[in-house]
Amino acid sequence: MKRTQIAPGVFYTQVPGEKFKRCKLAVHLVVPGRRENATALALLPHVLDRRCDAVPDPTALSRLLFSLYGAELGSESYTAGASRIVSLSVGGLKSEYAMAGEDLAGQYLDLLCNLLFHPKLSDQGFFEDEDLAIEKEKQAEFLKSELNDKRSYCMRQARRKLYADSPLGIESPGYLEDLPGITPENLYAEYTNLLNTAQVEVLACGMDAEAAARRVAESLVRPGRAPVALPPTEAVPVPPSFEHFSEGMDTVQGKLCILCASGKSSDGTADAVGRVASALYGGLPTSRLFVSVREQQGLCYYCATAFGYFGGTLTIDSGVDHDKAEHARDAILAELEKLQQTPVPQDELDTAIRYLKSAFSSAKDSPDALMNWAFTEQIKGTGRSLDEMAEAVGKVTPGEVQALMAGLTPAVEYVITGKGGASDA
Repeated sequence: MKRTQIAPGVFYTQVPGEKFKRCKLAVHLVVPGRRENATALALLPHVLDRRCDAVPDPTALSRLLFSLYGAELGSESYTAGASRIVSLSVGGLKSEYAMAGEDLAGQYLDLLCNLLFHPKLSDQGFFEDEDLAIEKEKQAEFLKSELNDKRSYCMRQARRKLYADSPLGIESPGYLEDLPGITPENLYAEYTNLLNTAQVEVLACGMDAEAAARRVAESLVRPGRAPVALPPTEAVPVPPSFEHFSEGMDTVQGKLCILCASGKSSDGTADAVGRVASALYGGLPTSRLFVSVREQQGLCYYCATAFGYFGGTLTIDSGVDHDKAEHARDAILAELEKLQQTPVPQDELDTAIRYLKSAFSSAKDSPDALMNWAFTEQIKGTGRSLDEMAEAVGKVTPGEVQALMAGLTPAVEYVITGKGGASDA
């Protein structure tokens, strides 16, 4: 998928969508990630998608989406590597399937540009107090609910220990303690700064990406517009020792997360090898961790792995009985050591490759999956299609898997123990 620059700091990508009856348009604004404005930028897209000058009432916006054959509006803010991404999207039925011949794609574009560039402001020229108050309350409830999902909480705690103050450690949803200080005035200042400094990516599937990008570029013509370069993501350094942390909670099932660091930044080749290695180690029902640690030794309820492209890390997370956490950790690391010391058999490698190729093929049946894949590849700087990644995965060798795994060092372990367990979080 070709990425084309249409104006300073504005790019577009046409995602193939001829076989779909629905289309989608997304605008991503990308800036360097900063701890200082993380919470404001986490809130911003959800304030923007409530209403705009053209549709000044949330109820009227819902009715408009309904009248567009149930079009869907999306907004999100998250971190990827050293960058912060603020996104708005709209998707719905293609124009050619409209019952009365309406230009649905044109209306989707109008709506997205109105929400992004012409938000509903107060008489003072800032965001409405009501909109911000509602979104701050929702974000506060979300941040307070972190402990409800113990598996995710354990992984986040491990990453906080490893990433510390690096850009990779910036929280996507922001910080609870920052919410009281966000006002309509300073949020609007962050919004203005975002429009002035962001690299803008326009992606469209099933509609004209170039026309949409031209409209976006025209809306961005303003005094002070100066897109900033995005910083590279530095690799996570390997700590001098394997650090262990535990936290006592009143839970039936314990949680265990181990992070391994390579100390190396990822590239396109490492991405393909990392996907295969992760699948072999803990990503399949035939993986080493599933077969050995779960099925044969009975040390865990689940054990999964994920290769972290940004930062060159590997995450292993598991659900365990409290009294088996140490044994599970030892067994997990023993399987890692085996992969580090011995090339994986070709038939085992082929199984993982077939699985990944099937997943890539299935993703081509979804506009959302295609759009997400294309944008993620742009953020990585690799720009490959699903077919190109499938081809790269198919060329991975046992020696490459062994070399990648040998470069990983256990860095951090975080365990959620029983209520009486020690806590050094």
